[in-house]
Amino acid sequence: MYYPAPPPRRDNLALIIVIVVVVVVLVSVVISAILYIFVSGLISPPVPPRPLVVFGLVEMTGGNASIPVVSTSREIDPSSLQVRLMANGSGSSKSMPPPNGSVVLPAGGYTLRVFWLDQDNNQVFGAGDALRVTGNLAPLPASTTFALDLLTTEMLAEVTWTTQ
Repeated sequence: MYYPAPPPRRDNLALIIVIVVVVVVLVSVVISAILYIFVSGLISPPVPPRPLVVFGLVEMTGGNASIPVVSTSREIDPSSLQVRLMANGSGSSKSMPPPNGSVVLPAGGYTLRVFWLDQDNNQVFGAGDALRVTGNLAPLPASTTFALDLLTTEMLAEVTWTTQ
């Protein structure tokens, strides 16, 4: 009378390998998800660089000033622009005038006009266009220092000149 032989041992090696692989994959997925949640708040879309504008030399004609736009890094939507005109240290600003139109700006005790000359008639501000500064239906006042600034949320370009 012998004890019955124990049943043969089953080899669970394949099952253990499958479980280990599943655990490793799950752990890496969970860690990746946690890292994504932490880092995704730091990722933001790139901020486009501010446009660059270069004014040319002020040309005085008939007592009025013309300021050519020599170059721009890109064409600019005029609704995002403002012009600021200073005369003898005081002035005001307004939205960009309409293409081939003007805005009236009080500056230094004078009423002045700023015109946007959209030379290529494309309705966007860019190279080849010009700004013209005049008195209100008269030439600019004599012996006056002027400054014209082109603004968005920050300064894009500035030009200064003095009348004779």
